[in-house]
Amino acid sequence: LTTMHLGHAALAAIPPTSHDETFFRAISEAGRRGIDLARDSLESLSEIVGDRTLGAALYPEGRLDPRVLELLEKSSGRALDLALTAQEELSRGDEPTFDLVARLHRRALRTLSEFATETRRVNAIAGALPDLVGMDDSKRYLLALQAPSEARGTGGLIGVYAILSADRGRLKVEHVGPHVEITERLTRPAEAPVWFEHLYGDLLALEDFRHVNLGIHFPTVAEVILSMYEDATGEVLDGVITVDPIVLEQFTKATGGLRAPGWDVVVGP
Repeated sequence: LTTMHLGHAALAAIPPTSHDETFFRAISEAGRRGIDLARDSLESLSEIVGDRTLGAALYPEGRLDPRVLELLEKSSGRALDLALTAQEELSRGDEPTFDLVARLHRRALRTLSEFATETRRVNAIAGALPDLVGMDDSKRYLLALQAPSEARGTGGLIGVYAILSADRGRLKVEHVGPHVEITERLTRPAEAPVWFEHLYGDLLALEDFRHVNLGIHFPTVAEVILSMYEDATGEVLDGVITVDPIVLEQFTKATGGLRAPGWDVVVGP
């Protein structure tokens, strides 16, 4: 301080802030890309929707619009690339110097990581949806309706099931029935991995449709359900979908009300 002007000395004592500048530049660029993506996606969606309501445009006359599936996959893929690029740019070099900026930097990285995880899931679902809803080849699923009256490994007690068909994006409930329709027609215990049989066999998970989902590993539970249904009916289905009352509320908004044989009641939203 004795050989330097006081102002120069004070400035020399301030740590370098190039990393802080890099952070703000990177986060600003990520924001700009995000705005561009949102604008492009909304413009594409507006072309599909037109003057209709959003629900009528996405699910016209009981059929999913393939353009919506394509837009969902494309937009989620771009969003994932954006998040990963922003993560890479924000991770370059050292952490910002100032404590406030450093906290913002860590929060931004954490948010981007969470966003990338969720967007990766959306992108995976969007990629699988065309096949799931039978865009190229019709599908038939067992729809297991889980009630929260009794806890089960995958959610709740399966008291009612339905058969759901998917043909070129059109979803249709073909049949609704109680669990006993399957249980009473079984001729043998369902096929299952040894570990599943060891853990849940004594609890009737292989013989009673109400207990098939005691296990928490849904892919295995689904295979056991398919085995039960094939033995009871001779029909081979393409998969299993389980829903609870909250999902069912949203589901019936799209499919219309569900009616069970012998009951003068329509289950709707």
